[in-house]
Amino acid sequence: MKNWLNIWGRRAVTIVGYTLAWVLVLLTLPLTLALAVVVDLIRRNRFATVRAVLMAAVFLTCEMVGITMSLLIWLFSFVWAGGNQERFIRWNFNLQQWWTGALFASAQRIYQLRLEVSGDRIEHGPIIVFMRHTSLADTMLPAALFSRQQGLVLRYVLKRELLWDPCIDIVGNRIPNAFVERGTGNISGGIAVVQRLMGGLTERDGILIYPEGTRFTPEKLQKALARLQQGSGARLHAKASKLQNVLPPRLGGPLAILELNENADAVFCAHVGLESAVTASDLLSGKLVGQTIRAHCWRVPFADIPRDREAQTDWLYEQWAKVDEWVGGQNL
Repeated sequence: MKNWLNIWGRRAVTIVGYTLAWVLVLLTLPLTLALAVVVDLIRRNRFATVRAVLMAAVFLTCEMVGITMSLLIWLFSFVWAGGNQERFIRWNFNLQQWWTGALFASAQRIYQLRLEVSGDRIEHGPIIVFMRHTSLADTMLPAALFSRQQGLVLRYVLKRELLWDPCIDIVGNRIPNAFVERGTGNISGGIAVVQRLMGGLTERDGILIYPEGTRFTPEKLQKALARLQQGSGARLHAKASKLQNVLPPRLGGPLAILELNENADAVFCAHVGLESAVTASDLLSGKLVGQTIRAHCWRVPFADIPRDREAQTDWLYEQWAKVDEWVGGQNL
Protein backbone atom coordinates (compact mmCIF):
# COMPACT_ATOMS: atom_id res chain seq x y z
CA MET A 1 0.00 0.00 0.00
CA LYS A 2 2.82 2.38 0.92
CA ASN A 3 4.63 1.65 -2.36
CA TRP A 4 1.41 2.28 -4.33
CA LEU A 5 0.96 5.62 -2.59
CA ASN A 6 4.58 6.58 -3.31
CA ILE A 7 4.24 5.70 -7.00
CA TRP A 8 0.99 7.57 -7.58
CA GLY A 9 2.05 10.44 -5.36
CA ARG A 10 5.10 10.90 -7.58
CA ARG A 11 3.01 10.55 -10.75
CA ALA A 12 0.46 13.08 -9.54
CA VAL A 13 3.29 15.60 -9.15
CA THR A 14 5.04 14.81 -12.44
CA ILE A 15 1.97 14.48 -14.68
CA VAL A 16 0.46 17.73 -13.42
CA GLY A 17 3.83 19.48 -13.49
CA TYR A 18 4.71 18.39 -17.02
CA THR A 19 1.21 19.23 -18.28
CA LEU A 20 1.38 22.74 -16.85
CA ALA A 21 4.87 23.20 -18.29
CA TRP A 22 3.67 22.03 -21.72
CA VAL A 23 0.70 24.43 -21.71
CA LEU A 24 2.92 27.30 -20.58
CA VAL A 25 5.56 26.58 -23.24
CA LEU A 26 3.00 26.37 -26.06
CA LEU A 27 1.14 29.52 -24.99
CA THR A 28 4.32 31.56 -24.77
CA LEU A 29 6.15 29.93 -27.69
CA PRO A 30 5.80 32.85 -30.18
CA LEU A 31 7.10 35.35 -27.64
CA THR A 32 9.80 32.99 -26.35
CA LEU A 33 11.06 32.30 -29.88
CA ALA A 34 11.15 36.02 -30.70
CA LEU A 35 13.21 36.73 -27.57
CA ALA A 36 15.45 33.73 -28.33
CA VAL A 37 16.17 35.09 -31.82
CA VAL A 38 17.25 38.42 -30.33
CA VAL A 39 19.50 36.67 -27.79
CA ASP A 40 21.07 34.50 -30.47
CA LEU A 41 21.71 37.44 -32.79
CA ILE A 42 23.55 39.16 -29.97
CA ARG A 43 25.49 36.08 -28.85
CA ARG A 44 26.09 34.73 -32.39
CA ASN A 45 25.78 31.15 -31.17
CA ARG A 46 24.20 29.49 -34.23
CA PHE A 47 20.66 30.07 -32.91
CA ALA A 48 21.31 27.71 -30.01
CA THR A 49 18.69 29.40 -27.80
CA VAL A 50 16.03 29.04 -30.49
CA ARG A 51 16.96 25.39 -30.92
CA ALA A 52 16.80 24.77 -27.16
CA VAL A 53 13.33 26.34 -26.96
CA LEU A 54 12.12 24.21 -29.87
CA MET A 55 13.62 21.06 -28.34
CA ALA A 56 11.91 21.79 -25.03
CA ALA A 57 8.58 22.17 -26.83
CA VAL A 58 9.09 18.92 -28.74
CA PHE A 59 10.14 17.06 -25.58
CA LEU A 60 7.09 18.21 -23.60
CA THR A 61 4.80 17.41 -26.55
CA CYS A 62 6.24 13.89 -26.74
CA GLU A 63 5.60 13.59 -23.01
CA MET A 64 1.96 14.57 -23.45
CA VAL A 65 1.51 12.17 -26.37
CA GLY A 66 3.19 9.40 -24.39
CA ILE A 67 1.05 9.94 -21.29
CA THR A 68 -2.13 10.06 -23.38
CA MET A 69 -1.20 6.96 -25.37
CA SER A 70 -0.32 5.07 -22.18
CA LEU A 71 -3.82 5.75 -20.88
CA LEU A 72 -5.41 4.66 -24.18
CA ILE A 73 -3.30 1.48 -24.21
CA TRP A 74 -4.46 0.67 -20.69
CA LEU A 75 -8.10 1.28 -21.64
CA PHE A 76 -8.26 -0.49 -25.00
CA SER A 77 -6.04 -3.44 -24.10
CA PHE A 78 -8.65 -4.22 -21.42
CA VAL A 79 -5.81 -5.37 -19.19
CA TRP A 80 -7.74 -3.85 -16.30
CA ALA A 81 -10.47 -6.43 -17.00
CA GLY A 82 -8.16 -9.40 -17.48
CA GLY A 83 -7.29 -8.66 -21.11
CA ASN A 84 -4.33 -10.11 -23.00
CA GLN A 85 -1.18 -9.28 -21.01
CA GLU A 86 1.16 -10.10 -23.89
CA ARG A 87 -0.62 -7.63 -26.17
CA PHE A 88 -0.53 -4.98 -23.42
CA ILE A 89 3.24 -5.37 -23.06
CA ARG A 90 3.77 -5.35 -26.84
CA TRP A 91 1.82 -2.11 -27.24
CA ASN A 92 3.83 -0.49 -24.46
CA PHE A 93 7.09 -1.65 -26.03
CA ASN A 94 5.98 -0.02 -29.29
CA LEU A 95 5.17 3.19 -27.43
CA GLN A 96 8.60 3.17 -25.74
CA GLN A 97 10.32 2.74 -29.10
CA TRP A 98 8.24 5.53 -30.67
CA TRP A 99 8.99 7.93 -27.80
CA THR A 100 12.77 7.42 -27.82
CA GLY A 101 12.88 7.39 -31.62
CA ALA A 102 10.82 10.57 -31.96
CA LEU A 103 13.00 12.45 -29.48
CA PHE A 104 16.24 11.39 -31.16
CA ALA A 105 14.95 12.16 -34.66
CA SER A 106 13.76 15.59 -33.47
CA ALA A 107 17.13 16.33 -31.89
CA GLN A 108 18.84 15.36 -35.15
CA ARG A 109 16.73 17.84 -37.13
CA ILE A 110 16.77 20.70 -34.63
CA TYR A 111 20.51 20.52 -33.92
CA GLN A 112 21.49 19.39 -37.45
CA LEU A 113 23.18 16.26 -36.11
CA ARG A 114 24.68 13.63 -38.37
CA LEU A 115 24.91 9.98 -37.33
CA GLU A 116 27.67 7.75 -38.66
CA VAL A 117 27.71 4.09 -37.63
CA SER A 118 30.60 1.69 -38.14
CA GLY A 119 31.55 -1.81 -37.05
CA ASP A 120 29.26 -4.82 -36.89
CA ARG A 121 25.69 -4.49 -38.11
CA ILE A 122 23.44 -5.66 -35.29
CA GLU A 123 20.43 -7.17 -37.01
CA HIS A 124 19.06 -9.65 -34.46
CA GLY A 125 19.21 -10.66 -30.82
CA PRO A 126 19.34 -11.84 -28.24
CA ILE A 127 22.04 -9.35 -27.27
CA ILE A 128 23.42 -7.62 -24.19
CA VAL A 129 24.53 -4.10 -25.11
CA PHE A 130 27.27 -2.43 -23.07
CA MET A 131 27.21 1.25 -23.98
CA ARG A 132 29.35 4.27 -23.21
CA HIS A 133 27.61 7.06 -21.27
CA THR A 134 28.50 10.72 -21.81
CA SER A 135 25.27 12.75 -21.67
CA LEU A 136 21.52 12.65 -21.25
CA ALA A 137 21.21 12.58 -25.04
CA ASP A 138 22.92 9.20 -25.42
CA THR A 139 20.01 7.51 -23.65
CA MET A 140 18.10 8.13 -26.91
CA LEU A 141 20.90 6.85 -29.16
CA PRO A 142 20.06 3.11 -28.78
CA ALA A 143 16.70 3.72 -30.45
CA ALA A 144 18.52 4.86 -33.59
CA LEU A 145 21.18 2.15 -33.47
CA PHE A 146 19.16 -0.93 -32.55
CA SER A 147 15.41 -0.28 -32.62
CA ARG A 148 14.47 2.11 -35.42
CA GLN A 149 15.81 0.03 -38.32
CA GLN A 150 16.51 -3.41 -36.86
CA GLY A 151 13.32 -3.57 -34.80
CA LEU A 152 15.08 -4.85 -31.70
CA VAL A 153 13.12 -4.44 -28.46
CA LEU A 154 15.46 -3.20 -25.75
CA ARG A 155 15.18 -3.68 -22.00
CA TYR A 156 16.99 -0.84 -20.25
CA VAL A 157 18.94 -0.69 -17.00
CA LEU A 158 18.36 2.87 -15.79
CA LYS A 159 18.82 4.97 -12.67
CA ARG A 160 15.73 5.46 -10.50
CA GLU A 161 15.96 9.25 -10.80
CA LEU A 162 14.53 8.91 -14.32
CA LEU A 163 11.20 7.89 -12.78
CA TRP A 164 10.56 11.61 -12.36
CA ASP A 165 9.91 11.61 -16.10
CA PRO A 166 6.25 10.48 -16.25
CA CYS A 167 6.53 8.67 -19.60
CA ILE A 168 9.53 6.68 -18.44
CA ASP A 169 7.80 6.03 -15.13
CA ILE A 170 4.46 4.81 -16.49
CA VAL A 171 5.49 2.91 -19.61
CA GLY A 172 8.91 1.86 -18.32
CA ASN A 173 7.36 0.08 -15.35
CA ARG A 174 4.84 -1.82 -17.48
CA ILE A 175 7.51 -3.61 -19.49
CA PRO A 176 10.82 -5.32 -18.59
CA ASN A 177 13.12 -2.47 -17.55
CA ALA A 178 15.23 -2.16 -14.41
CA PHE A 179 15.37 1.03 -12.35
CA VAL A 180 18.24 0.84 -9.88
CA GLU A 181 19.09 3.02 -6.91
CA ARG A 182 22.65 4.27 -6.79
CA GLY A 183 24.59 4.77 -3.60
CA THR A 184 22.07 3.11 -1.29
CA GLY A 185 24.14 0.09 -0.34
CA ASN A 186 21.31 -2.24 -1.37
CA ILE A 187 23.51 -4.11 -3.85
CA SER A 188 21.67 -7.43 -3.70
CA GLY A 189 18.30 -5.77 -4.30
CA GLY A 190 19.64 -3.91 -7.35
CA ILE A 191 21.18 -7.08 -8.77
CA ALA A 192 17.90 -8.97 -8.39
CA VAL A 193 16.06 -6.22 -10.29
CA VAL A 194 18.62 -6.32 -13.11
CA GLN A 195 18.64 -10.10 -13.35
CA ARG A 196 14.87 -10.20 -13.92
CA LEU A 197 15.52 -8.73 -17.37
CA MET A 198 17.16 -11.97 -18.51
CA GLY A 199 13.93 -13.94 -18.68
CA GLY A 200 12.51 -14.89 -22.06
CA LEU A 201 15.01 -13.20 -24.37
CA THR A 202 14.30 -13.94 -28.04
CA GLU A 203 15.88 -12.98 -31.37
CA ARG A 204 13.96 -9.69 -31.21
CA ASP A 205 15.18 -8.76 -27.73
CA GLY A 206 18.15 -7.08 -26.15
CA ILE A 207 19.28 -5.71 -22.78
CA LEU A 208 21.05 -2.36 -22.61
CA ILE A 209 23.25 -1.30 -19.71
CA TYR A 210 25.64 1.59 -19.19
CA PRO A 211 28.52 -0.12 -17.32
CA GLU A 212 30.04 3.16 -16.15
CA GLY A 213 26.92 3.87 -14.09
CA THR A 214 27.18 7.63 -14.63
CA ARG A 215 28.29 10.14 -17.24
CA PHE A 216 32.01 10.37 -17.93
CA THR A 217 34.06 13.34 -16.78
CA PRO A 218 37.80 13.48 -16.03
CA GLU A 219 36.97 14.28 -12.39
CA LYS A 220 34.74 11.22 -12.07
CA LEU A 221 37.49 9.09 -13.58
CA GLN A 222 39.93 10.16 -10.87
CA LYS A 223 37.34 9.44 -8.15
CA ALA A 224 36.64 6.01 -9.64
CA LEU A 225 40.35 5.18 -9.70
CA ALA A 226 40.72 6.24 -6.07
CA ARG A 227 37.73 4.08 -5.11
CA LEU A 228 39.20 1.06 -6.89
CA GLN A 229 42.56 1.55 -5.25
CA GLN A 230 40.96 1.51 -1.82
CA GLY A 231 38.52 -1.34 -2.31
CA SER A 232 39.53 -3.69 -5.12
CA GLY A 233 43.25 -4.24 -4.85
CA ALA A 234 45.98 -3.67 -7.36
CA ARG A 235 44.71 -5.87 -10.20
CA LEU A 236 41.62 -3.89 -11.20
CA HIS A 237 43.23 -0.57 -10.39
CA ALA A 238 46.09 -1.36 -12.75
CA LYS A 239 43.61 -2.11 -15.55
CA ALA A 240 41.47 0.95 -14.84
CA SER A 241 44.43 3.34 -14.58
CA LYS A 242 45.05 2.89 -18.30
CA LEU A 243 41.62 4.32 -19.19
CA GLN A 244 41.50 7.92 -20.37
CA ASN A 245 38.15 8.50 -22.07
CA VAL A 246 35.74 6.23 -20.17
CA LEU A 247 35.07 5.34 -16.56
CA PRO A 248 35.98 1.84 -15.34
CA PRO A 249 32.94 -0.43 -15.55
CA ARG A 250 30.97 -1.01 -12.37
CA LEU A 251 30.83 -4.78 -12.16
CA GLY A 252 27.63 -5.45 -10.19
CA GLY A 253 25.08 -5.05 -12.97
CA PRO A 254 27.12 -6.45 -15.89
CA LEU A 255 28.26 -9.53 -14.00
CA ALA A 256 24.74 -10.13 -12.67
CA ILE A 257 23.46 -10.16 -16.25
CA LEU A 258 26.28 -12.39 -17.50
CA GLU A 259 25.70 -14.83 -14.63
CA LEU A 260 22.23 -15.72 -15.99
CA ASN A 261 23.12 -15.40 -19.66
CA GLU A 262 22.17 -18.56 -21.54
CA ASN A 263 22.43 -17.60 -25.20
CA ALA A 264 22.81 -13.84 -25.72
CA ASP A 265 25.77 -12.32 -27.56
CA ALA A 266 27.49 -9.24 -26.16
CA VAL A 267 27.57 -5.96 -28.09
CA PHE A 268 29.88 -3.11 -27.14
CA CYS A 269 29.02 0.38 -28.33
CA ALA A 270 31.46 3.28 -28.30
CA HIS A 271 30.39 6.72 -29.49
CA VAL A 272 31.51 10.33 -29.65
CA GLY A 273 29.80 13.60 -30.52
CA LEU A 274 27.38 14.04 -27.62
CA GLU A 275 29.90 15.20 -25.03
CA SER A 276 28.67 18.79 -25.53
CA ALA A 277 25.11 17.91 -24.44
CA VAL A 278 25.64 17.25 -20.74
CA THR A 279 23.95 20.29 -19.16
CA ALA A 280 21.38 22.92 -20.12
CA SER A 281 24.16 25.51 -20.47
CA ASP A 282 25.83 23.21 -23.00
CA LEU A 283 22.69 23.20 -25.12
CA LEU A 284 22.52 26.99 -24.95
CA SER A 285 26.17 27.40 -25.94
CA GLY A 286 25.75 26.16 -29.50
CA LYS A 287 28.46 23.51 -29.20
CA LEU A 288 26.06 20.70 -30.14
CA VAL A 289 24.87 22.30 -33.39
CA GLY A 290 26.14 20.50 -36.48
CA GLN A 291 27.95 17.78 -34.54
CA THR A 292 28.62 14.40 -36.13
CA ILE A 293 27.76 11.53 -33.83
CA ARG A 294 30.01 8.57 -34.55
CA ALA A 295 29.06 5.19 -33.12
CA HIS A 296 31.09 2.00 -33.40
CA CYS A 297 29.70 -1.39 -32.36
CA TRP A 298 31.17 -4.85 -32.26
CA ARG A 299 29.54 -8.16 -31.41
CA VAL A 300 31.07 -10.90 -29.27
CA PRO A 301 29.42 -14.32 -29.78
CA PHE A 302 27.98 -16.03 -26.73
CA ALA A 303 30.51 -18.86 -27.13
CA ASP A 304 33.39 -16.38 -26.69
CA ILE A 305 32.11 -14.92 -23.41
CA PRO A 306 33.90 -16.46 -20.40
CA ARG A 307 31.82 -18.35 -17.86
CA ASP A 308 34.03 -17.87 -14.80
CA ARG A 309 33.32 -14.69 -12.83
CA GLU A 310 36.96 -13.61 -12.57
CA ALA A 311 37.52 -14.32 -16.25
CA GLN A 312 34.39 -12.31 -17.08
CA THR A 313 35.78 -9.39 -15.11
CA ASP A 314 39.04 -9.47 -17.05
CA TRP A 315 37.16 -9.89 -20.33
CA LEU A 316 34.86 -6.94 -19.55
CA TYR A 317 37.85 -4.71 -18.77
CA GLU A 318 39.55 -5.81 -21.99
CA GLN A 319 36.49 -4.95 -24.05
CA TRP A 320 36.07 -1.64 -22.23
CA ALA A 321 39.71 -0.80 -22.97
CA LYS A 322 38.80 -1.18 -26.67
CA VAL A 323 35.95 1.31 -26.15
CA ASP A 324 38.45 3.69 -24.56
CA GLU A 325 40.94 3.24 -27.39
CA TRP A 326 38.33 3.85 -30.09
CA VAL A 327 37.03 7.01 -28.36
CA GLY A 328 40.56 8.31 -27.96
CA GLY A 329 41.23 7.73 -31.65
CA GLN A 330 38.14 9.77 -32.61
CA ASN A 331 39.12 12.67 -30.38
CA LEU A 332 42.55 13.14 -31.96
